[in-house]
Amino acid sequence: MSVDRYEVVIGCEIHCQLLTKTKAFCACENRYGGMPDTRVCPVCLGLPGAMPRVSKGYVELGAVAGLALNCNIARFTKFDRKHYFYPDLAKGYQITQYDIPLCSDGYVDLPFKHLPKEQQPGGEKYRGINFIGENCKVTISSCRKHPNTKFIQYHCLHCKHTQCINAQRQKIENQPKQEIKDPLTNSQTIKQVAANQKKRKLLMSIFN
Repeated sequence: MSVDRYEVVIGCEIHCQLLTKTKAFCACENRYGGMPDTRVCPVCLGLPGAMPRVSKGYVELGAVAGLALNCNIARFTKFDRKHYFYPDLAKGYQITQYDIPLCSDGYVDLPFKHLPKEQQPGGEKYRGINFIGENCKVTISSCRKHPNTKFIQYHCLHCKHTQCINAQRQKIENQPKQEIKDPLTNSQTIKQVAANQKKRKLLMSIFN
């Protein structure tokens, strides 16, 4: 069977953690490190009866992150509760945004995309100048608020422990439209999304 019959379409999600003072839905401090199971509360742990309340800084920095990607900012948005099982998701559900994200319909310009291959990064004539050319845009379909739900599991010699300190960290999910057709464009898109948001000092980390 010939591969010419198939068209390559690459989809990706670019997850970033915002540089807020508190976690997404509670007042616990947002900081890396520390002793296991510190800086947690009933909301982080998803205990019965706990009532999450969205952090103001989470929404504000999320909107700025969307503006960094040229997104439209919704006048009304909401969060949705998604139930699913995962070994490191002790509470059994996730708070996310489904159909009305805070940020949508943005784009990023890809530097060097319009230049000959020898003038792109890695080429012999590459000069390191950030050219912005026409038809070098990748559409960002949404930038969703998507808090980290995962608890870290680690093993000792005779037992297994669950570390809950990172539960409900303030994460956003950048979703480029599924129009990317080659690995170079995909890699440039990820780097450009990260660069646009890091330039505004919004991020603690980025992971795909």
